[in-house]
Amino acid sequence: MSNTPYNSEEDATLGDIGLREIGKTWAGDWDTQDYRVSPLFGDNSNLPDTLIFVGGEELFYDDINKFVDKLKKDGVNAKLSVGEGMFHIYPVFPISESNQVVGEIQEYLNE
Repeated sequence: MSNTPYNSEEDATLGDIGLREIGKTWAGDWDTQDYRVSPLFGDNSNLPDTLIFVGGEELFYDDINKFVDKLKKDGVNAKLSVGEGMFHIYPVFPISESNQVVGEIQEYLNE
């Protein structure tokens, strides 16, 4: 079995090797399973309703799905929106899918 994360070859904006190095720098002296480094390991029960966007081809796809599941287990009303065929941070790029995200945010806020 490979250590290569899901979508590591497909994500146009992130690479798994560089991301690991950035992660080590970000964590500093903290354990990577410290909630201050990764919200996967924290108590999220006090978070408000949350809408999360992820690209279907994103390097973080699996972790984001795990995080959404964790939010729900922590009692947070969490909604995940998957941009099929999209990459990390696709909503900030000047592409038509970004307009769809803006519409989805407006709908979510009006609910």
